[in-house]
Amino acid sequence: MHTKRFTQSGMTLVEILVVISIIALLAGMIVPAVGKAKVKAKIAKAKTEMGDIKGAISAYRADYSILPSSPAAAARGTDMVFGTWGVAGYSGTAGFAGTTITNGGAYEANNQELMLILTATSTNQFPGASNGVNENNARNTKKTTYLNAKQNSGTGPGLGYDAIYRDPWGLPYIVTVDLNYDDYVYPAIYRRNLVSQKSGAVGYFGAIKQGTGGGGVNNWAVRDAVAVWSMGPDKGFVPNQNAEAQATVANKKVSNSDNVLSWDSE
Repeated sequence: MHTKRFTQSGMTLVEILVVISIIALLAGMIVPAVGKAKVKAKIAKAKTEMGDIKGAISAYRADYSILPSSPAAAARGTDMVFGTWGVAGYSGTAGFAGTTITNGGAYEANNQELMLILTATSTNQFPGASNGVNENNARNTKKTTYLNAKQNSGTGPGLGYDAIYRDPWGLPYIVTVDLNYDDYVYPAIYRRNLVSQKSGAVGYFGAIKQGTGGGGVNNWAVRDAVAVWSMGPDKGFVPNQNAEAQATVANKKVSNSDNVLSWDSE
């Protein structure tokens, strides 16, 4: 008489739990790595786009012997920050209600003005644009396309329907142009002592202390004709802390250290 033995090929509950634990562990390692890779890719893209903006402005200057701007901006006789002023949906920076990036003068503009000139277009080619700076190619008479930026039909990353160029996180690039032609630019918040002063006359990211006007306060500059920056992954900045600082505003961490700068020499 023979006894038949049957073996089970299925997994026990313990084995199943072990497998699930391993999968969860691997997912916990992979997901953050993928997230970091995506952030790095966006930072790289922002740097490329900022380089394209600088290159386009440089090429325009080579052709026209002036820097691109409207007559109103040029008439200021000083550096012009093409910032977030007038951008629909922009309500300040990460909890700093009302904080905007402006010149504090009689004329303000977002980067739309530059983009219309550099792309050799006018408002009728951008339904959401309102700046008539390049109507009839007034500021780009050669009709040269200096900037080839990916256009979209909304206000997301890239060149929007309103002719505003936005970074990979969807906020406008901040562009400062040397319209007094002294080979230095004061890039918005980075001209401030609180942001750019590292120690004495040494500044963060290659910023240089300029002159003694205003008691030597808020005179940090970049030696260039153009400076471009993005608020980076956290889509914010801290206007009253140094370039490497982090603060918690409205229960959200905001850092200057993740801002992407065209002049970062460190």
